Amino acid sequence: MTADSINIVTNAVCNVVIFISMLAFIVFCFGRSDSIIYKYGSLQAYGLKFGLITICLGSLANLLTLSNPPFSELVLNIGLAALFLWAAIFHYFVFVAKKQPGKPISKAQLQKSNKNITIGSTWIVSLMIQIVNMALVGYLISLCSASQFFNGPIIIVMCVCFALIQGWSFYAIFKTLKIRSLSNAVKPRAKKKRASNTKK
Repeated sequence: MTADSINIVTNAVCNVVIFISMLAFIVFCFGRSDSIIYKYGSLQAYGLKFGLITICLGSLANLLTLSNPPFSELVLNIGLAALFLWAAIFHYFVFVAKKQPGKPISKAQLQKSNKNITIGSTWIVSLMIQIVNMALVGYLISLCSASQFFNGPIIIVMCVCFALIQGWSFYAIFKTLKIRSLSNAVKPRAKKKRASNTKK
């Protein structure tokens, strides 16, 4: 293998790790009804969603183009991949599994914490499809902009329409998630209320 091939493969692996880590962060932060992020208002939540999705898109776009970055950027990507992977694992054990420092975590505790992630497989697949779709269409627009058959105004109109459609899709997915999370949080409370009423 040549040096360029090694750089491309290393960069691709880093971007896969970054993409999976950020997707895990989205699930851990927004897939639980008891997530702390919901206590700090919509602005905090939307800011975090924007940042996580943008990182997902950037890493996936780098993967699709099989870019060959300069050495300094490659070192940065290796560091970011290691950091994001560690952060996702740390976030899971501290905030999802609620592991206590210096104490081992039991299998039953892990199973209980995993049940709190209530978003379901359909939501995760929908989100992944939206991210992949946005990266692919963005890549297509970049190819079209370099073509002589497309002029500036057409590309601008395409970008604006695409951004509006994708923005609405992401909003709909996250709105559905919030509704589902809140409804799942209300169900146990309703059951407790019914149980206390029957005791009276």
